[in-house]
Amino acid sequence: MSTEPLTLPPELAALHIIPDAGGHTAHSKKACGMELASLYRRHVLHEQVVFSADMTDSPVIAAYVRSLWDSDPRHWQAIADRLDRIATSGASKQINAARAWVCTDWIVRTYAPAWLRLAGLADRADELLALPPLTSALLAEAAHPIIVKAKDEAARDARDARAARDAWAAWYAWVARDARVARDAQAAWVAWVAWDARDARVAWAAQAARVAWVAWDARDARVAWAARDAGRDCVLAVAYAAAKGMPTYDEARAAAEAALEATTNELDAGLIALLDAMLDVAEETP
Repeated sequence: MSTEPLTLPPELAALHIIPDAGGHTAHSKKACGMELASLYRRHVLHEQVVFSADMTDSPVIAAYVRSLWDSDPRHWQAIADRLDRIATSGASKQINAARAWVCTDWIVRTYAPAWLRLAGLADRADELLALPPLTSALLAEAAHPIIVKAKDEAARDARDARAARDAWAAWYAWVARDARVARDAQAAWVAWVAWDARDARVAWAAQAARVAWVAWDARDARVAWAARDAGRDCVLAVAYAAAKGMPTYDEARAAAEAALEATTNELDAGLIALLDAMLDVAEETP
């Protein structure tokens, strides 16, 4: 939960709602971002709506806001500042599809290149950056071989970390006899933890919005999954390289997180801009 009070529209501030992650009932006096949007429609726009995190007619916006809200309270005020836009984000099927492509484009041309470059795969990053904006299945299909190439190279660099992570599990069960091997295996485990904890919060919101619109195995969705996997494998490789050889768990984790911090923060800083870009689609479409 956020420790900072949110600035809300007067009509909502008068309700003394406690901002909180997750879903809530109408009588709990707590609300997530999308539930605040439903309250905005009821108390500011005076619409007859049910208190719900699914009140919007835009599944893409709803999925993104829910995920972003639950993953990081530091974005709560920015989301609260956009309640008027979120509450009125209902749009046509075509506009929602365009919003989903905004997310796909961000994953492919912003998220993945940032991690590829950090992992030393600058050529692959440049190839993704050189792609045209991905706004349709046709463009995504043409870009797919380039994205898969980046994914395969990232996976290759992450193999040592994955293998050592498995070795760590065995070491933990049987007690290692070689301290150096144990340290390397521990480093892999720390890298895995860092991959889950620090990378997930910048990747999941955009992915959630994409999933809200297309099926997991849809042809035009696979480019997003491939690019996401490329980025996450780079995170794993970078964290492992930083943690490897550190004498203690705490030092290994600190090294892994330090190696990821700048890129994580850079991507994290763009997540509200990504929300704005999706909301702008409706405003820019005649």
